[in-house]
Amino acid sequence: MLATLLFLVLAFGLLVMVPLMLVSAILKVAVGLVLLPLRLLGGALHLVFGLVGGVFKLLFGAAGLLALVVGGFVLLVALPLLPLLFLGAVVWAILRLFRSTSSTRVTV
Repeated sequence: MLATLLFLVLAFGLLVMVPLMLVSAILKVAVGLVLLPLRLLGGALHLVFGLVGGVFKLLFGAAGLLALVVGGFVLLVALPLLPLLFLGAVVWAILRLFRSTSSTRVTV
């Protein structure tokens, strides 16, 4: 008697669950087919923006490296000349200080 009752419960469960699972599978396939063009477009945009971003990252990295090399070279050349630059600035300041003010003209 218990086996018959268990069989009836399982048979009724199968009669209810199998159609529900089929409907669920059909809905999943339909939604997947509707959203497929959007997924393909998203993948294409991801690929394009990834490539463009990689190119810009490469370009800006090369520009940064070039700026670093040029800055290092300028620093390497200008560093020994700093005392001469300082001496020239002091001489210019002294000459500017003792320049006569009567030689300046005012134009209207």
